[in-house]
Amino acid sequence: MFYSSGKYHRFAKFIELEVYDRGNYTIDEIDIWMSKYDINLDSSVIWVSPYKYMAARYLMSASQWEHAQLLYHKNPKKYPLLSINPTEGFIINESNDGDCGYLFVKY
Repeated sequence: MFYSSGKYHRFAKFIELEVYDRGNYTIDEIDIWMSKYDINLDSSVIWVSPYKYMAARYLMSASQWEHAQLLYHKNPKKYPLLSINPTEGFIINESNDGDCGYLFVKY
């Protein structure tokens, strides 16, 4: 799994942005995740993707997102990515954002 932002955030910040600001998830979904995965508001999370070009999109302008795969493969060095160590946490499978982005929770 890959990411480009390099920043973990508190799960509380994820809730603020993705539930209250953007409406992408519901509080009921969040409650289920918190119970099922034993996470709390202070848990550290980051968006990741199994596809390098999807992670690289966050280093591109919004107008380039449609062509992210081509742009990334054309010049991958332009988009420095990091990979997560899967032994340091886990993926919330239900968090799929529809673009192959998943929430990774650090232990």
